Amino acid sequence: PSVCRAVVMFSFFVFKDAVKRETNVYNVLAASAVILLTIQPLWLFNVGFQLSYLAVFSIVFLQNHIQKWLVFTDWFLSKAWALIAVSIAAQIVTFPLCLYYFHQYPNLFFISNLIIIPLIFIVLALAACLPALAGINLLKPIAKLVARVIDIYLDFINTVVFQIQHLPYAYFDDIYISVVEMWLIYGLVFSLLFWLIHAIPQLLFPALLCATLLVFSQSCRTKQNQQSRAWTSFNIKGHTNLGYKNGTDLTLFVDSALYLNKSQIDFHCKPWFLAKCGGNLYIKPLDSLTIAPVNTLIINGDSLFILPQNKKKIFSLIPPKSRVFCVRPVYPNLNIQDLHIVAPSIRSSNQPKNWHSLQNNKFWLKPLNEH
Repeated sequence: PSVCRAVVMFSFFVFKDAVKRETNVYNVLAASAVILLTIQPLWLFNVGFQLSYLAVFSIVFLQNHIQKWLVFTDWFLSKAWALIAVSIAAQIVTFPLCLYYFHQYPNLFFISNLIIIPLIFIVLALAACLPALAGINLLKPIAKLVARVIDIYLDFINTVVFQIQHLPYAYFDDIYISVVEMWLIYGLVFSLLFWLIHAIPQLLFPALLCATLLVFSQSCRTKQNQQSRAWTSFNIKGHTNLGYKNGTDLTLFVDSALYLNKSQIDFHCKPWFLAKCGGNLYIKPLDSLTIAPVNTLIINGDSLFILPQNKKKIFSLIPPKSRVFCVRPVYPNLNIQDLHIVAPSIRSSNQPKNWHSLQNNKFWLKPLNEH
């Protein structure tokens, strides 16, 4: 899909130059987006699609203005500044979306782009020659050599990216913003941009309003996180987990396989943790909670019954209106009508056939899946 987007987008720009007609570059960009969305409307919600078009729009809109900030007579410095201006322009408009989706901000983006962009041009030029060379028998040895050079360049680019990533303060992570806060940041960014470009003092008022609302939103969310307590379960395919949120802290009990896979825990749980908690995350094994047939977990006076299996006689031992966590999926049972069930995040053939009826009758609480 990413290759298709790039080909269609730049084909429109090439066609514009070929017909030699004066046209608005934003119309050309919009036309390519309309064509792609006509073919696949769901690309509108694709992260790559959004970032690609925002980056190109940002470069077209800002690159010339940024490049005018500094003027160099030296050829090398002039070209280097042009690449940095492209990087800054792309970053200004895409960073709120990156914060929302990836929860981090790259501080050294201009250094990596300064190295990578020239190499990418070399890779693209070599890749464009490769089909023609491979189609001629006499030139096939040269085609293999070119393919090897492309592999070396790509390996070098990956190495550069990873090395920069491990530099001190290469990026800020663990940043969470909501959808509303993302739009407030965009309002702040564009208000300041139009103020700087067109020198309209009145645009400082919407910028100030967006900044005030952003601070207010963050403050309200922080206060709400500090006061709330809840049991939760994350939707991690094939793994059972149970979490208890106490203010800004989260205690997460996970099965033995998940306990050894911290990267998977971070991938599925960290976005929700950053949004709803933001304090300390404690990871503990779940196996210790499921030894007894009925085990009660009590944290800060809030209790939850841990059930290793779903058996009728076990449910009969639990007081009415208790909260229950089942290591296995819950099946229909007349004796659990007065129980609040926290189901594990297992999605398989073991899922109850009447899932919707269970959900409607509030026998089953779906696990959180806010990633």
